[in-house]
Amino acid sequence: MIADAILQSLIHPKTRTSVSAVDSHMIRFADGHSLPILQGKPVLLSEDSLFTIEGILQNTTTTQEATFIDTQGSIKNYLRKRVLPSLAKDFHLEKRYRELAQTVNAQGGRVLVIGSGDKVAYYKSLFHACEVVCSDVHLGLDADCVIDAHEIPFPDGFFDLVFAAQVLEHTMNPWKVAQEAQRVTKIGGRIQMEAPQNYPYHGQPYDFFRFTFTGLRILFEQCSIEKASITESNAAMVGVTLGNYMMNLSAQRYYRQGALFLSRFMFGWLKYLDRFTLHQRSVSFPKGYAFTFLKDGEVRKGDALLKEYYALKP
Repeated sequence: MIADAILQSLIHPKTRTSVSAVDSHMIRFADGHSLPILQGKPVLLSEDSLFTIEGILQNTTTTQEATFIDTQGSIKNYLRKRVLPSLAKDFHLEKRYRELAQTVNAQGGRVLVIGSGDKVAYYKSLFHACEVVCSDVHLGLDADCVIDAHEIPFPDGFFDLVFAAQVLEHTMNPWKVAQEAQRVTKIGGRIQMEAPQNYPYHGQPYDFFRFTFTGLRILFEQCSIEKASITESNAAMVGVTLGNYMMNLSAQRYYRQGALFLSRFMFGWLKYLDRFTLHQRSVSFPKGYAFTFLKDGEVRKGDALLKEYYALKP
């Protein structure tokens, strides 16, 4: 649930006017607009959003659904997620998040998670010393509110950290999302942005972009880079590519299930080679990148953004 103080701080996603009144079913704004509270959670979408209030009410499937991640009621999901080897693994994820959380928790403040998915409890535990707002584009996985990251319904400089992992590729205008993330982050605050450079089409049809190292960096021109790293690297992507090749040889359901099972064992070991090959040249074919940006408000020109590539070793 969103704390009352944060609820009162909302702005309308389109007109950016402030809240005038809140009851159990509706949020009203100073310009006369109103948005609903469904299942006790604000649905903060404007008429310009790809997502609709009607779709939320109908539980329209978008980028992630509960049935796909259910490992209790689905044997297929249990085998895929809990038993079979993975083709790619971010070996440094827990360390990266732990270090980020230590910094953010020491300072306190507010955290916005964009696209929290099924990890709401994890993020709130991770950033335990902060007020955490978990958001998504549906109500199916216990997010605190529904928002569209193209129109973030919070005031300028409201958050100490904006966190979005494997979300940016699912946005129709990632440059606008980047601008919004920077707008709602305070000076001295951080933006944790993680996105793929190479990965199969997924969450379709809501999958739009891939990002090189420099492509992701230049979206955040108001920020310096505090940390940058490769998530899963070249060997893992060889395994993912070979596995998808095997599966896509046929559209027949049982063949694809068998190919999934077999390819995990044939190619799952390749990802361990990435422990020995991470260096600057690895940016040619990794799965993606994790950036911790520090907002300083200084707007950088294109040449200054590109020069950072040579100074940093992802």
